[in-house]
Amino acid sequence: MNQELQRQELSQRESRDALRDSERAISNLGRDLARLAGEARQVRGEAARVAERRRVLGAQVAKREAAIERMLISAAASGAPDTLRVV
Repeated sequence: MNQELQRQELSQRESRDALRDSERAISNLGRDLARLAGEARQVRGEAARVAERRRVLGAQVAKREAAIERMLISAAASGAPDTLRVV
C-alpha cells in the first residue's frame, strides 16, 4: 500500500511538472507570437511605403518619357539635326 501511494505521489509530481512546463511553453509562444505580430505590422507598413514610392517614381518616369517623346517629335517635325543634346 505504501509503494502504491508513493507511485501515485510521484505520478502527481510528474504531472504537475509537465503541466508547469506546458504552461511555460505556452507563455513563451504567446510572447513570440506577439513579437512576430509586431514585426509583421512593421513589414506591412514598410511594404506600403515602398509601394507608394514605386508609384510616385513610376509616374515621374512616365512624365519624363512623355517629355522626351514630345521633344523628339518636335525635333523631327522642325527638321532639326538627328543629334539631340540632353543636359
